[in-house]
Amino acid sequence: TTIAGTYELRITSYGDAVAGTPRPLPVRPAPTHTPSCEITSFPDEGSLTYPRGVFAGGGADVGIATYDVYKNPREIGGDELTILVVGNETQSVDVVDHGDSTYNSPFNITISGDYLVNIQIESVHIDGSPRNLLIRPAEIDPSKCESFGWGIIGAAVGATNRFKIQARG
Repeated sequence: TTIAGTYELRITSYGDAVAGTPRPLPVRPAPTHTPSCEITSFPDEGSLTYPRGVFAGGGADVGIATYDVYKNPREIGGDELTILVVGNETQSVDVVDHGDSTYNSPFNITISGDYLVNIQIESVHIDGSPRNLLIRPAEIDPSKCESFGWGIIGAAVGATNRFKIQARG
């Protein structure tokens, strides 16, 4: 069979059941097959969790499910997942193993830009990886902004005053 589950084992001899049968026969999933694994949640703009997208400093989360070659959920954890987010900053993301063949990886990118999310098991990309992710600039928080330049030190009547503001979220 290619489907994991509990089956009924029947052994007969000349039409009669052999002692101890029928009996349940658990069939466990095969080992993890990386190309069969998938991304179950991703911080895409327009998704239920991230309807406006992902903002710098706002945090995000990726969900992963592992399967065997026949697409049976693995039922257990222990796979060696690595997640690397690459763009204007690079982050190696911690993976939370739920022990039931599902994983998630919360991360927080603080610099806006285009990123590539690489999800691998034992150095092989899972289905859908790498995947693009746009990190939008955070909303501006005036209490975190800074002004600088000669124009904030003093001014002269009739002269143009110049200074810069570093906007931050």
